Amino acid sequence: MARMIPPYISDDVKSSGEKIIFQLFENDPDTKDWVVLHSLSLSQHVSKVSGEIDFLVLAPNVGIFVLEVKSGRVEYKDGVWCYQNRYGEKFKCMRGPFKQAEEAMFSLQNHIRNKYGPNHHLSNLLFGYGVMFPHIAYKQYSIEYDHWCVFSRENARSKDGISQFIRNLSMQTKKKLAYRNIQKNLPSPKDIEKIVNLLRGDFQCAIKPKHLIEDVEAEIIKYTEEQCRALDSLEDNPRCFFRGGAGTGKTMIAMESAKRSAIRKQKTLFLCYNWPLANKLKRDLKGIENYVTVSHFHGFLSLLSENKISKLRKKKPNEYFNSRVYLQDDLPNFALESIWYGDFRPFDKIIIDEAQDLLKENYLDVVDALLDGGLAGGKWEMYGDFNQDLYIKQNEEVMLQLLEKRSNFTRCRLLKNCRNTKNICIQTSLLTRLELPEVLVRTNEMVDYYFYQNQEEHIQKVENVLYSLKEDEIPLHHITILSPRSWENSIVSKISQQRLPIVQLEKVDMNNLMNKLTFSTIHRFKGLENFYILICDIEQLTADYIRPILYVGMTRAKLKLDLFLNKNLEEERNKLLLDSLKGD
Repeated sequence: MARMIPPYISDDVKSSGEKIIFQLFENDPDTKDWVVLHSLSLSQHVSKVSGEIDFLVLAPNVGIFVLEVKSGRVEYKDGVWCYQNRYGEKFKCMRGPFKQAEEAMFSLQNHIRNKYGPNHHLSNLLFGYGVMFPHIAYKQYSIEYDHWCVFSRENARSKDGISQFIRNLSMQTKKKLAYRNIQKNLPSPKDIEKIVNLLRGDFQCAIKPKHLIEDVEAEIIKYTEEQCRALDSLEDNPRCFFRGGAGTGKTMIAMESAKRSAIRKQKTLFLCYNWPLANKLKRDLKGIENYVTVSHFHGFLSLLSENKISKLRKKKPNEYFNSRVYLQDDLPNFALESIWYGDFRPFDKIIIDEAQDLLKENYLDVVDALLDGGLAGGKWEMYGDFNQDLYIKQNEEVMLQLLEKRSNFTRCRLLKNCRNTKNICIQTSLLTRLELPEVLVRTNEMVDYYFYQNQEEHIQKVENVLYSLKEDEIPLHHITILSPRSWENSIVSKISQQRLPIVQLEKVDMNNLMNKLTFSTIHRFKGLENFYILICDIEQLTADYIRPILYVGMTRAKLKLDLFLNKNLEEERNKLLLDSLKGD
């Protein structure tokens, strides 16, 4: 699969032909080491003030090729080109696609010569051009161009048709030049990178990270809205358990359900496990507080039991209130007593996100008591991903059986990932051996691994990535550093706060994160997300406990993921990669 720049095709591109060619490059396994630039502007065109290359292919040991794409029907008669689009509209042009491609190729060569000089190695690489007709079987050959420059529908139907076409283009171009006693060099991977870096300066004006972030966010919202149709189809089911992997839109669907409940004036309780997620939900659902109460589970139980807890604080040490005994046993019992013996009105509906962390017998006792009609007869929705079970650590079927004993309910599976990019999902599956849903978000930002030998190198590599993101003008609030360790035990706490101020998520107002670079443990960040995620302090890959932690951490990234691993894990990581390839 080629590295596409930009890594997605803009919605502004109306040409279905360009979309087909983009997908062919993206999916052809024989284009693995290639770089393909799409919609590249030329400021120094040989015949016009400016021009544009539809696709520029830079293939190591193959060559550099300008491709002109023409969609729909094409005719060439009496020196005039006639194009017909999918709407039946016709356009005539004296300057044909072969001339367009050739002139664009010369313009590009001139640009490189002007930069490096005529005798430089990069000025003497193999350049060629081709014209792509993905919709038609093109048979109109002419002495004005070489027939092997043509890519047609037959090529597009083959899974490796695009790579074979480019390789043949290379071979035929070399033969043509050799006939004229012209020798050209084939580009090395380093040559390709130099040319990409040269061209990217102007090119990146069109794909600033800010715009990429906006486009990806728009895609995520669009796909999640499509997932929300699951609610429409389940309107008549009062009780439903939504299961879906990371990124399938569970939280956003739950939020949409809460908004609908508010419109119907239903008194609704929206619970989750993690308090940072609860704080975000409160912010995002602001304005419907009269009908929807949002809280993390233990926070709401504490509110119910505040009289009991205030008395206990005089008798118990602070450690008790953070203990498992208190959180998992005593607090649920205190809450039940308050519900049973206090002046409590049950909720009309309960929505639970992160349900996999709350399917415990005594937790369900509390939920049952909070709901009008109980779990058996009341209205409720639960959203869960059992791969993210960081707390109960119980088999998913065992947990669901606890619920089945209490209630009849509909199950709904969410099967499409509308948050993470393809590469993030691939690498997450590779390291965790957990399968992720079908990916919808279109971008090819790579997942980068950094291996460190000691603490100093670890810190240096994290700082380098952060400085690079700052240079790219990434807003700091779009970056979060995660760790399986607490702040005190993470190398992040040792990064110079003067040069790179990093705030701990738990110590900052969630409503005031603008231009703040945040740190969180992976556990605390469950249910949240950001565009750029760096995961530090990875000292283990294959232990059972680390798999769900890495799964949660890696799937928080919406656009770019960087992993920092102990050098001792490099061989282990490579073995996981090889095992994955063998499995394919």
